[in-house]
Parts: sequence; C-alpha cells; structure tokens
Amino acid sequence: MRVKKKVTATVERKVAALLLEDNEYSGEYLKREVEKALKKEGKNYSFTARTYSSIKKRILPNIHSDNVLDQKWSMGACEKFNIPDSMVPLLMEFTRLIWKEKEWEKQFDNLSDDEMDMAMSKIPIPEEFLGHNKLTIREARWMSWLRPLVEKLTDKYKDDTIDDALLKNVPLFDNSSSKYILQYLLYDIAGFYAFEEEIDESLGHKKFDSSEIDEILFVKEYAHYSDFHMAMNEGFSHTDKVIKAKYEQKQLRGKLNG
Repeated sequence: MRVKKKVTATVERKVAALLLEDNEYSGEYLKREVEKALKKEGKNYSFTARTYSSIKKRILPNIHSDNVLDQKWSMGACEKFNIPDSMVPLLMEFTRLIWKEKEWEKQFDNLSDDEMDMAMSKIPIPEEFLGHNKLTIREARWMSWLRPLVEKLTDKYKDDTIDDALLKNVPLFDNSSSKYILQYLLYDIAGFYAFEEEIDESLGHKKFDSSEIDEILFVKEYAHYSDFHMAMNEGFSHTDKVIKAKYEQKQLRGKLNG
C-alpha cells in the first residue's frame, strides 16, 4: 500500500541532486526517478508530478551555473581559495588524468566498430576516474581539507592484502603501493563532499552540515579496508552522490556508443 506523506528532506535532496545535473528535468521525470530510488531504499512514497514541479520551482533560484566554486581549478585559484601550495602536484595529476581522457575520446568520431573495440581496450587512465569533465575549485578545496584524513586511512589499511576475498571488487590500482588508494579515495570522497555541499546550497541552507558523512567515513572504525570501502559506498548511496556518478557514466557511455 502506498503511503502519501508530507514531502521529506530526503525527497528534496534527491530532486536537488537531479536538478544539479539537468535543471530542465520535468516534474514527471523527477517523480519517476526519485520514487524509483526511494523504493530501493524501502520508502514507498507517492507524490504527484505537480508536487515535484513545485519542489523544482523552489530549488531552481538557488542553482547558479556561474558559481565561482564550480569553475575549473587552476593554480591561480589557490591563493584566493586558501588551497595550500603543497596540493598543487596532486591536483595537477588529477587535471592530467582528465586531459588524457579527453584526448583519448577525440579519436572516436571516425572509428569503425572493430577500431572502437580496440580503442576501448586501451583506456589510458583507471576506469574509476572516467566521466569527469573538469576538476572544480570546490573539489580542489575539499581535497585540500580531506587529504590529511585520507592519508591516515591509507596508512592504516596499506597492509591489507589484495587477495583477501573481501577485496575482490575494491579498486586498487597497484597491489603493493598505497599511492593509488590515496588518489582514488581522495578523488571520490572529495567529489562526494563537494556534491553534497552543492545540494545543501541548492536547498537554501546557510551552512553545510557534513556530520552524517563525517561519521560514516572518519568517525567509525573499520577492521579492514574492504569494510571501510563498503561503508563508503553505502554512504554514497544513502545520500545522492550515486545519482551523479551514474549520470556521468551514462554520459560517457553515450559518447562512446554514439
């Protein structure tokens, strides 16, 4: 039996997450996608498309495509946004990964099916980094804040073995080094915080409350890296980063298959 309730904060956050990706989504589309996600979480709510259109109307004035924090990061932004000089090499590495992906994609327009298959077998960067158009100032700022915490996590779990059955589906780009674990975690977690901050801004919140995310990622203790990674993915699903991640991968697949 469907339960009709007052619109909750969870519904509003999911609507905001979708509108941050495309502010042209209709009330019908928002209803379908949000309620599908809620159903997977065991929440069987039903609201009219008009209700979703009203939520959209309330949120849209707070979504600013020209927000300086969401512009592309460059070294020149470091001083103004208090990003330490020590972060520049790592931020440049992420910028390089994005550039390599774009260069790789340029070849697709004139390839046959067989050539496309060959190109797809030679992805030049770890797949976990695919689908990002730019590194934003917002993400770079979060990376600078989170790096000490993520380095502690990396150090804590660096001796976990790759052949542990629990680690089978956990991205580790080098079996013997923690360098890529650090890069992967920092890139993903910073994007997570940045997106949640954007959602809060779109909902008109004056202050970003990250306490729930902080608890999942940095307060609770986990025995193994695989346990932490599972908790991290559940945390992403619990909020809305998963929507953006799927959207970006869908964009990329469309590009490759088009």
